[in-house]
Amino acid sequence: MATTPTLRGPQGQLASSIDEKETLIRETAFPQAPGDSQEVEIPQGSWHSQLQIDNTQCPAHPINSGVPQGSPVSPILFIIYLSGVFEVIERSVTGIQSLSFADDIGLLASGYSVKEVCDKLQKAAKVAIEWGHDNVVQFDAGKTEAVLLTRKRGRELKDQIQRAQVEVDGHCVPFNLEATRWLGVWLDSGLNLKTHYQTCMRKARAAENRVQRLCQSHGLAPGLARQVQVAAVQSVALYGAELWWQGQKDRLAGIQLMINRQARAITGMLKSTPVGPLVREAGLAPAEALLEARQLRYTTRLLSLPENHPAKKILPVHGLWDNTSLDNSPISYRQTHPRALKA
Repeated sequence: MATTPTLRGPQGQLASSIDEKETLIRETAFPQAPGDSQEVEIPQGSWHSQLQIDNTQCPAHPINSGVPQGSPVSPILFIIYLSGVFEVIERSVTGIQSLSFADDIGLLASGYSVKEVCDKLQKAAKVAIEWGHDNVVQFDAGKTEAVLLTRKRGRELKDQIQRAQVEVDGHCVPFNLEATRWLGVWLDSGLNLKTHYQTCMRKARAAENRVQRLCQSHGLAPGLARQVQVAAVQSVALYGAELWWQGQKDRLAGIQLMINRQARAITGMLKSTPVGPLVREAGLAPAEALLEARQLRYTTRLLSLPENHPAKKILPVHGLWDNTSLDNSPISYRQTHPRALKA
């Protein structure tokens, strides 16, 4: 027969039955204020708020609206409430696409000149601010960033970008000349994600040094060391690799050198040990196989999304498995021959 656990209160009192537990929870969560002999009757199922300063407890006050702090329904309600702004922006300003993740909102505008892009973004920002005033939503204009994505080069274009600004609720937002971080991905003007790759590799090297010190001071079995290396180092280095991997030899060499160092740290072998057997003994995959597998998993996940999913409208996944011109598709499968690069 199953038994329910006994609850112990802050004063040592015990509660075994359901009624005793409810009473103990009610007395602990909503204690009576000192010197106040009047009992506060709290209906079941209601929410109350109480403030405690040092040893002084204020009376409990009922909460008639809102959700508890940390409730999973809170971000869902926030997204539903904020979803109206995107339709208003796209309907009011032609050529604007809205991208959002929770409270991070991105507005995407395309144009043939820097001025055209600035005008569209400025109109979209104005519409968003006005919608916020009407719906009791305040946007933090001071945290707004702007980045211009183009493959064009030239001194004249660079001067135009430096002079261009987007006005958002009285704040003049210039275009970032360096890469811009959004949702953990560093976006540069050419979208080659070189800055993102370099940043992830620096973070991975720092994590690798921390893991190495941990293993040297406490000692870990090879199996545990491999798990730590994969979870703490490889996950950092390969974040966003599905987006930038296109067979670049320099980035492939950098990832493979990291894997070789991990293999030596896991097995404890000397530097003169051949790299191929070393990586296999450590239970690690070569860099090329690892990158290809991550990209193929990402592609498979995209293809498994519903047809009306927004990602299929933005990302080039349509026609991926067409019998015609498979190699010319935006994301094509490449036959790989994994090999370890010598350190």
